[in-house]
Amino acid sequence: MSKKTWILISCLVLSLTLGLGGSLAYLTDTDTKVNTFTMGDVDIEVEEPTGQTYPGLKPGVTIDKEAKINNIGDNDAWVWLTVAIPQQIADVVTPVWNTGVEVDRVDTIKDNAGNEFKQYTVRVDEVLVAGASTGNLLTDVTMSSLVDYVDGKYYKVEGGNRVEIDYDLSRFDVIVTGYAIQKDGFDTVEAAYEAYTAQ
Repeated sequence: MSKKTWILISCLVLSLTLGLGGSLAYLTDTDTKVNTFTMGDVDIEVEEPTGQTYPGLKPGVTIDKEAKINNIGDNDAWVWLTVAIPQQIADVVTPVWNTGVEVDRVDTIKDNAGNEFKQYTVRVDEVLVAGASTGNLLTDVTMSSLVDYVDGKYYKVEGGNRVEIDYDLSRFDVIVTGYAIQKDGFDTVEAAYEAYTAQ
């Protein structure tokens, strides 16, 4: 064979190979979607319309002390409220709850300084949806009519006997705290409460 023929055959084989190789290409495509996840927002506030200073509490007197929880976050939540009163006066100063509100737990707790408090816990049985509020859970604080004040000291009078109260009742704190946890993942407020307190 001549050199020209070899070149011609080589070009023909190369053309067929390229053409055949090109026809073996697959039809392909890709598409990507970026999914962005953002954290939900559980955010509440305790609202006390009557304020935070309550002058004039006297034996046998009840003073307005309203408290409710507002869901100001983006997500529905299970909520509950605690009211803590210094342990030394918890038998003469008591919270008054709104009609239908029931205390779920009563505990003795300590603050960071070691002071003891009697803490009442009220759980709200319905989910508090975003933007909603509970009704007033707490309505008043009352001081027992059994309290007496003589010669600069406070006493509790029972059956004609005076027992000194080892606490200055002229000024004391009632601590109101609201709690919330996401609704999702919990069927009841009890389950949500147990999960929150276990963490």
